[in-house]
Amino acid sequence: MDDQFTFDEEPEMRQLKRNFDRAKLRLKEMIPPVQFDKFIKSLELTGREEHLVFVAAPGKFVQEWVRDKYRKQLETALCEESDELLEIVLEARLRERPADDRAVSFTSSVATHDSQFAHYTFDNFVIGESNRIACKGCQEVSKKLGKFCNPLYIFGPTGVGKTHLAWATYNLTQKQHPRLRVEYMTAHEFSQRFVVALKAGTIPQFHRSFESCRALIIDDIAFVERGQKFQEEMFHLFNAFVQDGRQLVLCADRAPRNLMIDERLRSRMESGLVADILPPDTDLRYRILRKKADNENLKIDDEVCEFLAANVPGNVRTLLGAFTTLMILSGIGATDPSVDLAKSVIAKQFGRDTPSLPTAEQIIDVVAKDAGVSREELIGPSRNAWLAQPRHLAMFLIRENLNESWKHIGARFSNRDHSTVIHAHRKIGLLLASDQELRAKCEHLRRQLGLDRD
Repeated sequence: MDDQFTFDEEPEMRQLKRNFDRAKLRLKEMIPPVQFDKFIKSLELTGREEHLVFVAAPGKFVQEWVRDKYRKQLETALCEESDELLEIVLEARLRERPADDRAVSFTSSVATHDSQFAHYTFDNFVIGESNRIACKGCQEVSKKLGKFCNPLYIFGPTGVGKTHLAWATYNLTQKQHPRLRVEYMTAHEFSQRFVVALKAGTIPQFHRSFESCRALIIDDIAFVERGQKFQEEMFHLFNAFVQDGRQLVLCADRAPRNLMIDERLRSRMESGLVADILPPDTDLRYRILRKKADNENLKIDDEVCEFLAANVPGNVRTLLGAFTTLMILSGIGATDPSVDLAKSVIAKQFGRDTPSLPTAEQIIDVVAKDAGVSREELIGPSRNAWLAQPRHLAMFLIRENLNESWKHIGARFSNRDHSTVIHAHRKIGLLLASDQELRAKCEHLRRQLGLDRD
């Protein structure tokens, strides 16, 4: 187990590393050179445990980009080179610290982050239906440590604000309880401390290092999948915190039930509040841009923000990146940011002109025709079981591709409550992960609607 955290130059490891280098070269022939040099070239194989292969990326941005865009291709190439089934786990490589400094308490590391993430507050976090429960949970636990919900587990895809909420929780907790010790770390950083203690034979000191911690916030908790021994340590730590009334806040990209972890640890994670954050709708995306412009005193018309919110694909990070590009180009040209300039940004950054998306009405019509029902039946008030899945699928496609608000989508389907639409979206999302037939149907509908780009 212990060697999962290191990359010893044993023969099998050297061979796996050669296979990984060849897999990277195969990707070089498949993707643009600029993309390869920026995202793939710097990846390093760092270790292996059973079928899991751990790959380090130089920073969180590269880690997330490769995970979202190229992990599957890289994984396929590595499996073919190694002639075995392997799964790549991408990790963000931290700054190297001197060897003699690695056993130092993590408190100093947090201190260096404080100023960097001080701007992550609840005041500048834009709240919508997709993140309201998670945000409220974070605010409450900051004020009532260990008394509101413990642990608080937040999950959602990349770029929806998990890290912002985690740091906002840290900052507010520090403000509300200035004399108490609060720590923020990633699960990767926790594992580094654990490994140092394990090798040095100082596990009791490792345990004691958390005794004075009143609140612990751990980001990227999915990292615990990497090994049984690590999971056991996490379980005992979590138990100690909850039993002592000390606060735990955990963030991940998946729900506890979707993590490959021990059942005891999963049960502990689910014993408090589990809150998901969904991708924002167009209205929330617009308000995020408006908030950023107002906070930074940037002059931009509402019309331009609305256009970006509706037409920039991807998550909030991508949206803010397009916004920043627009403002820079506007400054260079000494012109006000306009819709036309926004169109050119979309064309340059995403390889096409303004996306030609279907309307919600077209989505409803195509789904109804495919299901062999009338449009009136699909959007009507009937609760017949045979209408449920196509209706849920139509709601899912509208939300995923047009980013309409839950309330607006519900209004299209006989004024159904927004909670009904959220339930439909979640149900289809979960089924798509396991139901091959539904996945094929969804792809067929996307092709009919012209949504099979990218």
